[in-house]
Amino acid sequence: MLQTICEVGCGAGEILRQLQANMAEDCTFVGYEISPQAFELCKERANKRLRFEIKNITQKKAELTTLKR
Repeated sequence: MLQTICEVGCGAGEILRQLQANMAEDCTFVGYEISPQAFELCKERANKRLRFEIKNITQKKAELTTLKR
């Protein structure tokens, strides 16, 4: 069964990286971060199953800014 785990306020992405290392291969991970400095740290951890977005999820959809690796 395909699962996706999301973390809001993922910081440097370490928690998602550790979860990925210990969960099934069909599980994907998405981290959301508002801080550009933290996003710079976490995007280096991105891979096929782990992605990060710089996004303020409290804004309306039309106002969102997303940066993907």
